[in-house]
Amino acid sequence: MKRKLIYRSVAYLYFVSFIIVALLFALLRIIDLHNLYYYDIVLFVSFIAIGIISAYSLTVSALNAGISLAVIHWYFVLIFFFVVPFVQYLGGLYKYPLDSHNILIGNGYILLWCMVYWFFYQSAIKSAKVPLRIMSLLSVKLTKDVRIKMYVLTLMAILATLYLVSLAGIEAFYTRLLRLKLIAQLGGWGPLALLVTYYVRPVVFCILLIFCALLIWKHLKGTAILYLSLFLLLIVNLIMNNPISVAKFYAFTLLFGISVLLWHHFPRPTLTYIIILSIGLPLSAIVDQFRRIASFSEFKLQFNWSFMFAGQFDAYENFIHTINYVSEYGTTYGRQLLGALLFFVPRSVWTNKPIGSGAFIAESMRSRFIVENVNVANPLPSEMFLNFHVIGIVFGGIVYGSLTGWLDKYYWLSIERSRFKQSTGGQEINFYLLLYPFLLGLFLFHLRGDFMSSFAYASGFILAFLSVVGVIRLNLQKT
Repeated sequence: MKRKLIYRSVAYLYFVSFIIVALLFALLRIIDLHNLYYYDIVLFVSFIAIGIISAYSLTVSALNAGISLAVIHWYFVLIFFFVVPFVQYLGGLYKYPLDSHNILIGNGYILLWCMVYWFFYQSAIKSAKVPLRIMSLLSVKLTKDVRIKMYVLTLMAILATLYLVSLAGIEAFYTRLLRLKLIAQLGGWGPLALLVTYYVRPVVFCILLIFCALLIWKHLKGTAILYLSLFLLLIVNLIMNNPISVAKFYAFTLLFGISVLLWHHFPRPTLTYIIILSIGLPLSAIVDQFRRIASFSEFKLQFNWSFMFAGQFDAYENFIHTINYVSEYGTTYGRQLLGALLFFVPRSVWTNKPIGSGAFIAESMRSRFIVENVNVANPLPSEMFLNFHVIGIVFGGIVYGSLTGWLDKYYWLSIERSRFKQSTGGQEINFYLLLYPFLLGLFLFHLRGDFMSSFAYASGFILAFLSVVGVIRLNLQKT
């Protein structure tokens, strides 16, 4: 048994290594090797250290849990802090020039983040208790009226969708570019449009998700009316949550979360998860085309590895620009973080409310470069550095490592408890088993940033899920 486990570990390590080498080889093909400049050996070694640590940690985490928030973290570090920036460094492919000194400092901070994160993540999963009392809200003892509640929720989803379709037309839900028509009808990017984007759309999806789960778990008896409601709910979601008309990260969150739910019960799904994460890179480039087209006739199926040096993979580069900003102007002393945490406060109330940190750094760069787009990423370590310097890196690693460790452990415990209750005929359901797979995509967006937009989307999705569960919990005090 021990030898079999060793062979399996080595096999996965070789598989991850193969993916990394293949990806590096594909990216290096676009570099003019004759124009490579002199590489500082310390910089080179620092990149390799990040690559080795992230690849090893990703492999170990995947072998231990199949999929987890730790796997998502190390996947992000591997791709966004090693593969892409290392190739950019080798070929001088940065969008804006970077100072070698700041690159070396940035790599040092990334290594510091990795060490702090690893230590506190391990401490969290080994702790005796999980200090997340709010999770008790997701444990629900079903009552006999759960069917009626799901019908009411389905009707609400249908009515909300019909209203939005009547407001902007069905074509406003075809592509992401056409969705701007809906935003215009809602009065621009004001409170109403943000409510629809961050809350209403996830609510519609969560109703379908929980409806399907209750049916599969045999807590709802299949009838003609139930299947008709489920069919209508599916149509509504194809309109509201059309993958090619929403943000890439949101589409990934939904599709990857569904994949985890589908493959979770299969034996040894680890390889499947890694493959999905790997093919997610080229697929994101294809989906990105729908941001710029107004009809399907304009779509062209094409792929170019150079997309990995475009805006969606600029997390590392913006981290280095953040270091440059802090060295010149100092930190924001938590102001940017406060603006992200209070994203729901309207600017009409908070007139000098901070903009997102990605846009903040991009705006600061306009004194040195011609910056066309300020809608850029700002990874979580960079966010913490911008607010509190190196203390922010350490504090962020502590909080993020502990939080993801607790969430992972609670998920594993929930699975074990669920199996026990099924074997004993218990009627209580822990809906965290449904929420967790979608936290994976949301936390990947947290890591890429910026924090204001990612925190807003994550808060909206979680609140939407809790709202649906809250309706199911109604009138349970008498049971």
